[in-house]
Amino acid sequence: MGSTACLNPSCPARFHRSEHARRRCSPASAADGPTAAGRYTNVPGSLTAGSGWEDTRTVVAGLRAEYAAITRLEADKAHPSWKRRLQILGEIGEHIHNETADRTGERPVRDVEADRDAESERDRAIAAVEGAAKPDVNNEGDGRWAKFLGAQQRLDEANKEVNRVIRAWQRAEARWADKYVESLVGVLSEVRPMGGTLTVHEKGNRQAAEAVQAATRMYPSSWVELSNAATAGRPLVSQIQKKGGVYRKSAGARFSKGGEPVPVSVISTSRKRGNPEHELAHRMEHVVEGLGQAEQAYHRVRTTDTVGVQFPSSSHQGDETIRVFPDAGFSDPYASRDYEGDGSSWEVVSVGVGNLCGDNESRMLGLHGRRDDPSHRSFVFGALATI
Repeated sequence: MGSTACLNPSCPARFHRSEHARRRCSPASAADGPTAAGRYTNVPGSLTAGSGWEDTRTVVAGLRAEYAAITRLEADKAHPSWKRRLQILGEIGEHIHNETADRTGERPVRDVEADRDAESERDRAIAAVEGAAKPDVNNEGDGRWAKFLGAQQRLDEANKEVNRVIRAWQRAEARWADKYVESLVGVLSEVRPMGGTLTVHEKGNRQAAEAVQAATRMYPSSWVELSNAATAGRPLVSQIQKKGGVYRKSAGARFSKGGEPVPVSVISTSRKRGNPEHELAHRMEHVVEGLGQAEQAYHRVRTTDTVGVQFPSSSHQGDETIRVFPDAGFSDPYASRDYEGDGSSWEVVSVGVGNLCGDNESRMLGLHGRRDDPSHRSFVFGALATI
């Protein structure tokens, strides 16, 4: 099945499956997004399958089957190969992204005219301030004060207008990203069941439990079931905190069951957007066989050069040694973290899903002029659809 290159540089999809979709996303039509200076309409989109989705879904099913077959063949090897499996995850992820982008509709494009008008007025206001005679600061009756303060007020208003135009575009992009996430969940659910009821201990924090439960929509139902099965021997306790979060597979013994303390796992999260999804990904790393291994293999590819030499890293020493690889090229460097001595905890999926849901302004989509990372996004989507 062929695909057509997109001509719109603002489109997150590099290819479309039909000439109609490519024309719909052309720069000319995309430029019609803003309806007035700094104001944007809601982006149209059906959230329903595109005309080529059934064919694509067949391709995805074949790739998923190939991934499973290779995984079985490599299972008993001391050093299993990941090259083809990572390629498969990337291909599946790109298919998922393209379908999601098609369903979401056109991405808002900056209102160039509004930007130009606001910046031109700011330039004129700056010139007016610079050209105004400076009054005597020790003489309140100096007649030059009125002109100087008027010019300064004009500059303040011009700066506010520039910021207002930028914020209007950013809000429009954020609404588009929210719709993209909704579309993504729909596309993934047509590949495999998504979401479910997460089992957490009744004595955990209710707000945290609700936040983590809502986050399950981003993860396969089979992953949720594996998490629930793991609570039989080690209950999962939810905790709330003001910012950030942490998941601990082994968090000591708590509560009493028949007079004996019970070992637990803890998922602690804030209510910040994307944080529950981030921490839930770490829970999934420890209960879903093959997820952490896939992250490790992908991390190795991103942090080494073409001949296998690892990039330089910076280290943070605390309770554990953490290495960060600035040259790995992740749009969010946090995704490059390597917790030395662990080998089972990574930030590839957690940062990907968390950022997509709002934990980072770029949203894994290169929003607000930030750098995009299609490779990372494709891996994450492929993992969600396949593992």
